[in-house]
Order: sequence, then structure tokens, then C-alpha cells
Amino acid sequence: MRLRFLIILIIIPTFLLAQTLILKVNEFSLSGVIKDNTDSTIVLRYINLHGKYVKDTSLIKNGRFNFKGTIMGATNAIISSQTTSNSVDDPNLVEVFIEPGNMHAAIEINHFKDIRISGSKTQNEWFDFKKTVEMVSTRIDSTYQLLLKNREVTEEEINQTKKDSLNKEENLLLKKLDSLKKDKKDTELQFIKENPASCVSAQLLFYMYADLSYTVYRKLYDNLLT
Repeated sequence: MRLRFLIILIIIPTFLLAQTLILKVNEFSLSGVIKDNTDSTIVLRYINLHGKYVKDTSLIKNGRFNFKGTIMGATNAIISSQTTSNSVDDPNLVEVFIEPGNMHAAIEINHFKDIRISGSKTQNEWFDFKKTVEMVSTRIDSTYQLLLKNREVTEEEINQTKKDSLNKEENLLLKKLDSLKKDKKDTELQFIKENPASCVSAQLLFYMYADLSYTVYRKLYDNLLT
């Protein structure tokens, strides 16, 4: 009985120490500054170390905020404040990658997409990737705008000759759009192949599920795990 008691005395502290060390390794701290805010709070959403969804709120004091928690590793998160919609395009909402360790962010109201973060290697990888596709993404957006402008003209405002011309122009724009989308997709695939250990690759692959054949998708997915 005494031996069992001694074993318990040894095992429990050892187990608690191991758990403490695990939590320590997975702890993160995200402090930062926010400019031109009129709200008193800022929100961070993420999945924690135990797989649970967390919506954490930090008070903004003198333009500064701070979040702490535990995560499995590099984790996709959402930072927001003073949002006016639930859209990911809201200017006061941004998706980022947080990691265990100490991070610092600089944000400006209405320009959350221009967030600057230090201390997250994965976030740096995401910034680098965005730079590689920025030009083609801009061209895709401008082509969309031309298409929309082309379709604003109603049939009552044009004759048949003009209508044929607009249809021809639209077909050319659609072909250009398809070509640009293919360039963007090829760039994403190249990044995934060259960076199989990056969490950015995993996220890109997740969003490409509907655009790839099962064989190609499975091959890329398996490569992420090896």
C-alpha cells in the first residue's frame, strides 16, 4: 500500500509537469497596436490546442491590445474590430496565421488587410506568396470590372451592330479571364509543390478542392504529409 502511494506521488507530479511543458510549448501571445479605432475592443477567433473554437476579446487601451492562448501549431485566425458586415471582404477584418510564441501586430482601422505581423513565420510565407500572385490577381479584378461595365449597357440603348461588338468584346474578356485564372492556379500549385511543409500550402490546397481532379488533389495532399 505504501509502495502504491509512493508511485502515485511520483507519477502525478511528473504527469502535471509534462502537461505544463506541453502547454508552455503551445502558448502564444499576440500583442499589437491599432490606429484610428473608435471601438474599445478587438476580437480574435481561432481553434485552440484542444480543437475548440475560441472567440477572444481584448480591451483596447491607449491603442494597444493583447491576446494569449494555446494552439497546436501554426493556426489560421481572424482578427476584427468595428466590422459592418459578416463578409471576409470587410475592411476591418483580416485572416492571419498565428503561431506559438510571441507575436506583434500593427493594424489601422479600415485597412486590416494591410496588417503587419512579426513573430509568425507562416504569416511571412503568406505575405511572400501574396506578392507572387498580386499582379495576376489585380488583372483578374480589373477584367471583372470591364465585364461588369460591358454588361451594364441595356438592349434598348444599342443597335444590333453595337450589340454584336459588345458580345465580341465580352467573349475576349472571358477568354482573358480564363487565362488569368489559369496563371493564378498554376502559381498556387507551384507553391504547394515547392513548399509541402508550409501551412500556407495546406490552406491553398483546401480552397482548390473543387478545381482539381481527385488524383491530382490526393497526390498533393499526400505530399503535404510526408
